[in-house]
Amino acid sequence: MNPFSCSPFRVDIYTDAAAFPPDWNATLPEHHPLRQQESCARDAVLTDHITPIYAAVYAGEKPVLLVSFQVLRIRNPHIDTRKMKRWQRQLWEVFSRIQKPRLLVSGHLFRHDFPAIYFPENVPVFEAFKAYRQALRTAARQTHADAVLLKDTPEVFQSLVQHFTPQYRLLPGDISMELTLAEDWQTLADYEKALKHKYAQRMRNIRRAGAGLDIRELDTAAVVENAGALHRLYLQVAQNQPLRLGFLPEEYLPFLKRRFPEIFRVWAFYEAEKPVAFASAWQHPRVLDMFYIGFDYERNRERQLYFNILFSAIERGISLGVPKIIFGRTALEAKARLGAKPVYLHSFLYIRNPVARAVVDKLQTSLAENEGDWESRHPFK
Repeated sequence: MNPFSCSPFRVDIYTDAAAFPPDWNATLPEHHPLRQQESCARDAVLTDHITPIYAAVYAGEKPVLLVSFQVLRIRNPHIDTRKMKRWQRQLWEVFSRIQKPRLLVSGHLFRHDFPAIYFPENVPVFEAFKAYRQALRTAARQTHADAVLLKDTPEVFQSLVQHFTPQYRLLPGDISMELTLAEDWQTLADYEKALKHKYAQRMRNIRRAGAGLDIRELDTAAVVENAGALHRLYLQVAQNQPLRLGFLPEEYLPFLKRRFPEIFRVWAFYEAEKPVAFASAWQHPRVLDMFYIGFDYERNRERQLYFNILFSAIERGISLGVPKIIFGRTALEAKARLGAKPVYLHSFLYIRNPVARAVVDKLQTSLAENEGDWESRHPFK
């Protein structure tokens, strides 16, 4: 008998990883991030506006798919309404007070590389997708979600989502910027030599503005000790974004540094013994994956902190010998000026309410307009 011919699937929902059944861990490979112990530790540092949700999908008695969700309770601090028309802003404020909208996220709000979906190798991809689709329906219904975001959809599901769930719209402009490091770059000076004159001159001016900044890598104890200062710098950046899909809790960076002391790295930029910026990254054998940053907006005007963070990342990537740096989403033009190229991502969104849909459409338009003419940037000779 074909175990995948059983219909419909059974979906079990869990709001607490501690309640996972024994076959949850038994289905997963060793050290997989969805295993119970990892899930419990990760969920312990979520803020109160984010709730973890898990689904196990069964065909007969066997789990055919495990998936992690997060529910974001959207409040006014998550959306910058300043660029909306007055009537749109007023409509959103009334709607958000009455509806208290919830966003169901398939994936991880704070990570682009988190494997939130798992299915065993013996499960055909299309059967796994059907199980995933059923998990989405069940989770959305049980959480009373007003919208569903399929964030960083796995490659094997991307075309299936587009063909078989047409209510989910591909998010336009969902782009990550990545910089390829030339093999012959041994120092940051080699990178500078590869730039066209005006870009090299701009780099020198930015580096001059940041001269004297003391860049220190923080070990686990230092990240814990400086958690408050790092979080305040992070919030200065996060609160200036037009759309904020959740805020990192203060405990999040220390949590990651404790769990991944070797590959999760954090650097602080000091001015007169005061941290005025920081950068974090995941160090993998062939890529430096930039994570969250923060900086003092007042000091940024004089010290060009943001661009000095980016140039410092390039210098770090060259010294590590990795062939690529992932700079991530946002600030596309700034990263294009460095030579980074776009990688088009696949995230999908379904919004039930037309008011919320109109607000998001306006925000997407505003985001696209504010990104600048990044496609025209070609800094290398």
